[in-house]
Order: sequence, then structure tokens, then C-alpha cells
Amino acid sequence: MQEKMRGKQPEMVSSPRLKPASKAQTALELILGLFFCFGYIWILIPLHRSWLHILWITVFISFLFWSRRNRNEGWRELGLTLHNSIHSGRILLPATLTGILLLSVLWGMFHPVNLDFYRKGEFWYGIVEYFFWALFQQYVFLVFFFRRLRDLFSPRPLPAILLSAILFSAVHIPNAPLMILCLLGGLFWAWVYNKYSNLLTISLSQAFFGVFCSKVLLIYMIVGPYADADRWTKQYITRCIIDTVNGMEVVDTKKPPVEISTKDQEIIVQGWIVGVEEKIDGISAVMDGKDHPVCYGFPREDVVVYYQNPDYLYSGFRAIIPLEGIDPGLHAIRLKVYLKNRAFPHYPRRRAVWARLR
Repeated sequence: MQEKMRGKQPEMVSSPRLKPASKAQTALELILGLFFCFGYIWILIPLHRSWLHILWITVFISFLFWSRRNRNEGWRELGLTLHNSIHSGRILLPATLTGILLLSVLWGMFHPVNLDFYRKGEFWYGIVEYFFWALFQQYVFLVFFFRRLRDLFSPRPLPAILLSAILFSAVHIPNAPLMILCLLGGLFWAWVYNKYSNLLTISLSQAFFGVFCSKVLLIYMIVGPYADADRWTKQYITRCIIDTVNGMEVVDTKKPPVEISTKDQEIIVQGWIVGVEEKIDGISAVMDGKDHPVCYGFPREDVVVYYQNPDYLYSGFRAIIPLEGIDPGLHAIRLKVYLKNRAFPHYPRRRAVWARLR
């Protein structure tokens, strides 16, 4: 009898250590979890306050640990040990490789693909780095959301699988390719987790898939309020540089922020921007979530010389941001670009400039 039992695959059984929670408490925890996730993306990110980001994340992680401790859930029940890793891996490994192969063929029919990825170490380092980020994501959406949704819909796991995948997809709004891929991946990973609860193998699967999409397929990976809703790949849509802020040269956006005195009545931002494929229809300078008009069309002979393209002559812009009502502190200035053949605005992601108002 014991030999027969050893040959059987492990089944999902509830541990006697688990502390049952009422459906009202479970629903409240789910609502708070949604608030923490979507509030961070859509409320905190536009505020550009580092201390608020740190505080929000600290409170959220504390909430996750409190919820786990309140339910008396062990690490094995949550899937954070090697238990079920072999059975889970036998499903995940061929499915991940098959998914990558199919997506490569389909994606390569319409978009560029980087076939030299294996020559750069950042691909392999990226898998290691992304694993920990994937582990955090899967903890949130499988350990926290899926398990609580499964409690609400018990004994039927299918509604929980579907809803957790929809939530996983929704946090990637408005990035259409990521929303589609995360919905499909969320369904599959939740199904595997429900069958064999091992978070480590699922996170490794997501790490391989995520880095492959980013480094090989060059899928656009930005989400949240500063993502382009109709952008699918990392191809250049615009080329732009912010040259000066209040006459001070901005050499590198990663350098310390430009110091602005409260005695100044306005911030003057100057630079150049061109559309790579579509023509520019309008520009706004965004600071603290507010749009400010930009005058576009000043001559920039240096841009013409650098790119050897006479069409880039009238690519200069100038924006004036009044300081009235703006509090002292650190502020991000970025561009919002409207292109003629696109329905949604484009945000040049890496071109934000930081200004410190004193």
C-alpha cells in the first residue's frame, strides 16, 4: 500500500495549519489588494515622489505578510519551496518552449526580431534579474489574488483562474501586446499553480518568457499612465532631446536634477524632436500631471547635420511652464507627442528631465 501511495502524483489538499477566513474578510482583502496595485500605477507614478513610492510599497508588502500570517499559511502551501517543483516543471518546460517558438514565428511575420540576442550577456543576466521580479508578481497574483478568489468560489477553481488572469492582464493597461500575453500566460500559470502549487518554477517560466519578449522579440514593455496605448514594439517612433532648462544645459537625463529657484516665475524648456515615420501633429510638456503648450518648428541646423536629413531642420521646440501654484521639491518634465497617424499620444520614455524647485 505504501509503495502504491509513493507512486501517485501529489494532490492539492488543504493543510490543517491553514486558518479559515470568512468570505467578507476575503473580499475586503481582495479590494485592498486591488487598491494597492492599481493605485500605485495610476496614482503614485504621476506624482514623482520617491518617499511616497517607498512608503506605498512598504505598506503593501507589510499587508501581504500580515494577510499570510493571519491565515497561518505556510511556505509549502504557498508554493515557495521545492515541493511539487518536478511535477510543475514537467508541464511548464515544454509549454514555455512551445509558447516561445510559436510566438516567435507569429511575431516575426509582422515585427522585427533580434536574432543576435545570444551574443549579449544582458539576455542571460536579465533572466536572473527578472526571476525575482516575476516571483514578486506571481506572489501577488497567485498567492494573494488567486488563492483568495479560489476561497470565494470554492469548490470551483475555474472562476478564480479566469479572474486572476484578467487582473494580471489589467495591470498592464494600456499596453495591448502585454495585456494579451499576460492574459494567456496568467490563465496557464494559474491552472498549473492550482494543480501543483510551486511558485518558483512558474516564476522561472515567466522570467524566460518575459526576457525573451523584451530582448529578442523587442516587444514594447512599458505600462501605466506614460505608456503608448497603440505601440507594440520598441522601434523608434520619435527622436528627441531636451537641451536646456532655464538656460542650463541638460547633458544627461540621469545626472542630478536641474536646480530651479522659486524666485523664477516660469520654467523654460527647449530642445528638438522629430517623428521617425509619422509627422508630429502637436506636443505638450507634462509636469505634475498637467499639460503645458509647446511651440514647435524652430530651426535646428545641428540636428540636420547630425542625422544628415534636411527634413529635420524645423525640429526645435520651446515650452514655458509657469511656476505659480507649484510646490517646492522634485518634479519630472516629460514630453507628450501627438503623431498624425496615431490615435493615442506618445511618451518618449527615456527623455524625462528632473527639476528641483527650491
